Amino acid sequence: MKRYVLTIGLTAALTVLASSFNCAEAQSFNQTSVQKALQDRHSIRSYADKQLSEQTLSNLLWAANGVNRKDGRRTAPSAINAQDIELYVNKADGVYHYAAADKKLVKVSSEDIRTIIVGRNQFAMKAPVVILLVSDKAKFRGNQNADILGAMDAGYVSQNIYLFCAAEGLGTVACAPRMDAEKVQKALRLSENSIPLIYHPVGYPAE
Repeated sequence: MKRYVLTIGLTAALTVLASSFNCAEAQSFNQTSVQKALQDRHSIRSYADKQLSEQTLSNLLWAANGVNRKDGRRTAPSAINAQDIELYVNKADGVYHYAAADKKLVKVSSEDIRTIIVGRNQFAMKAPVVILLVSDKAKFRGNQNADILGAMDAGYVSQNIYLFCAAEGLGTVACAPRMDAEKVQKALRLSENSIPLIYHPVGYPAE
């Protein structure tokens, strides 16, 4: 059986505004096989008290749904190329939006809203970051299947997060949000068309 190598040679050079989260200079990803990443992929709900480096976080976001081609298309597929999935990085010091096209992390709130997002899943509060996947239904331009298509697109991004974490020795788990969507939309200044779909706590697994 052939062994296909997942070579993520492209780097995630995130140029950050002064008011935004500062990312380190880009460096090469670890190289691992698709087979090994799939073998190692599993859900983790217990996290060590260790922060992600700026570089690791920037690489994670690029792998999840970054721009990987000159035409602006992404590492994750998207129905009718709507590119509806937006990533919000939730940390103790606030919330950052990943502006993939501009390769920037932009701070949108100084409020820690993780408790609103995770609800009863208090284990997620132990992770240094919680990545919220939001589908902007407006990008489907009235398509009657926008809800289904958005959920599909979130699933693609979610799997990218899983595989990156497996390859980098990180832990994560996809969680369906039981949250007050209106509170999240208000905190992040989102329109009613922006629907929170999945969140991923990400951190180093507890020993």
